[in-house]
Amino acid sequence: MRGPAEAVERTVLPVGLEQATGSMLREALAPIKVAGIAYGGAGALACTSMLRYDGLVVAYPLADVSIATFLGAVRKPESPCRTCGIVLVAPQHCRADAESFVSRGANRVVALEELEQGLRQAVEQVVGVPQRFPAKVPVRLEILAAGFARRVFCQSINVSSSGMLLRLHHSYPLGTELSFEILVPAEAAPLRGHALVARASVQGREPYPGIGVSFVSFELNGAQRLASFLHRFSSKS
Repeated sequence: MRGPAEAVERTVLPVGLEQATGSMLREALAPIKVAGIAYGGAGALACTSMLRYDGLVVAYPLADVSIATFLGAVRKPESPCRTCGIVLVAPQHCRADAESFVSRGANRVVALEELEQGLRQAVEQVVGVPQRFPAKVPVRLEILAAGFARRVFCQSINVSSSGMLLRLHHSYPLGTELSFEILVPAEAAPLRGHALVARASVQGREPYPGIGVSFVSFELNGAQRLASFLHRFSSKS
């Protein structure tokens, strides 16, 4: 089954990628539309200043423009691509440096050596990101790490139909599996399911410690209950 990015046509612009990588990008993302050629950073900025793309897949580092400059230009308030999803593609030895730009304009990082396995999921996650609501509700987690289960009680910072950002003093590696219980206001039973750690908050750049998780599955009618809760929340805000 394909992900939500195929529900409507999405367009992704490759930036600074080698020709072979650009060809693989088209195969990996089909039928998501990959626009144009693998422009350099300066050429891509010219395009993004005039046209709207749903996502950018950007080589890290770029040869002709610093990543900080590139992201700053794309995220300007007047930019047509201000809210688009941005995935950085970095060699494994540069991955940690690239991940420092997550929450500073970029949304995801995929290692060049893991492109075939990880690119499609990363792009689908960022080009079809549902609206996030600043819902602060109690959440219980059970995290299986280092061979044992750890139970944690925390609070959400925001919630969407695809995941949530949690205020949490403990950080966990990307991809860590966990089960969750969301204590939905005015409902007797918690909303239960499973999720993966998608990112950690960046110390010094975000006002709270925490993790972002992506929902994998829900128990019973959990997806419908979450949608109803978000609808109620949005109507009150």
